[in-house]
This record gives sequence, structure tokens and C-alpha cells, in this order.
Amino acid sequence: MFKKLTIIDLFLRIRMLFINIPEHVNSGNHLKMNGSNIAFIAKVEGFDEYKLISNSLDSILNKYSKSQFIILSNSDFSKDLDDRYTLISPKDFDIFGFEKPALRSFLKGNNYDLMISFVMSIKPLNKLIISRINSGYKLGLQGIEDINLYDLTINNTATDIESQLEQYEYYISNLNINK
Repeated sequence: MFKKLTIIDLFLRIRMLFINIPEHVNSGNHLKMNGSNIAFIAKVEGFDEYKLISNSLDSILNKYSKSQFIILSNSDFSKDLDDRYTLISPKDFDIFGFEKPALRSFLKGNNYDLMISFVMSIKPLNKLIISRINSGYKLGLQGIEDINLYDLTINNTATDIESQLEQYEYYISNLNINK
């Protein structure tokens, strides 16, 4: 079965052929989660899926007060989110796959100590956003095709975000990781 591509998806795929996404290089400072400015990245298909996991997302944001969730979705439901969530969808790109000014400003204007990605598949939009997020250290799931986006990848078979985060917390606390 073939999935229908939008014109933006097509141009993003073409654009990704010409963009050289460099390997992420960490800054060399010791990494800890408490007190760090953290960007959590999640991919949801739409508002219904977001509502299913919203309690988990809220508890994570309450645990890490200086954190923000960046939600990647094909649907635009940004009006239903509070300020601790940022929704990035195809509406944030022009027809040729370039970021609109608001998204460009968001990506350049926010710096994080740590970025934790719960994204399981790297599509052109996801890859572009993850590569553009300014973060001292990036963690993601192992097994994806673009491992150079992250400083550390974890082979995590958990399907829910809270269990995945527990694994990330375990490795960050037990490894002497520098960001």
C-alpha cells in the first residue's frame, strides 16, 4: 500500500538530498537532567493520539520544570496546547519545504542543555527538526537510519514515553556523560 505524499513532503525529501546534516558534537560539560533546560521531542499523528499521552507528557513536564515538549504532527492542533508545548506540523513550512519565519525563529531562539527524542521513525520533517534544535546533548532511539543526529542512542523497546524516559534517566545517571 502506498502512502499519499503531500507537495511539502515531496519538496522536503528533495531538499534533504541537498542538505548536509553534520554529525552532532557535544560541548564537553557534564550532563545531568535535574536543573537542565530539556527539549523533549514526540511524534503524534493527531489530536486524539496527543490526548491519549497528554497525562504522561504533563507529568514529565512537572518533573523537569525547565523543560518543553516539541510535538511533531501532520495535524495542526496548536490552539489546543498550552505554552509548554510547541507543535510543529507541515503548516510551518512553505510549499517548497523551507521553514516559515516563525519556525525558523523558534529553532534559532531556543537553546537546550539536553534534547531527548521519543521519535521512532525519522522522516524528512522529523530529521530536519531534530537536526536544527540547538542542544548541548541529544539522545534518541537506536535503530533509526540517521544515528548521527544524536550523541547517544539507546536500544529501547518500551512503547510508552514514561518507560522510555526511565531508560534515558538510567543511562544519564549511570554513565559519565559530558554534553
